[in-house]
Amino acid sequence: MRKIILVALAVCGFMQPAYAETEEAQYNEELEFQSELSYVRPGPRPGRPGPYPGPPRRPEPPRPSPRPRPPAPHPGYPQPHPGYPPPPPDYGRIEYYRCDSYGPNNYYQCYIGYGNRSVRLIQQHSWESCVYGRSYGIMSDRIWVNHGCKATFEIVRY
Repeated sequence: MRKIILVALAVCGFMQPAYAETEEAQYNEELEFQSELSYVRPGPRPGRPGPYPGPPRRPEPPRPSPRPRPPAPHPGYPQPHPGYPPPPPDYGRIEYYRCDSYGPNNYYQCYIGYGNRSVRLIQQHSWESCVYGRSYGIMSDRIWVNHGCKATFEIVRY
């Protein structure tokens, strides 16, 4: 029985200093932790490696929008608004007019209207020659013929 009491006293006697050492170690660790928190500097802590960045990330592909955008209109025309008809084709409207001058000095005008992109002689129907500026010509809204020129003209409208 004496041995048991001696063993118990020995264990209790040694336990106190061991407990004190662990308590002191915990207190020191808390102080270190608090000192680390008091001054935070960027980057990894000294003596510790930074986090592993991992493999490089691929860029995300662009996500489609909920509503696709309509294609761009023909160049030269504004963006069409909903409810409006589409813009006219770019090549214009083509019309043909026949204008005749009867006789050598018979001056005649054929009205073709405004909004003409180009006017050109397509086919001559007379024996007399049709020479631009002499026997036929073009004004802003009409074609004139003279000196017996008979011809078909092509008018390209805007």
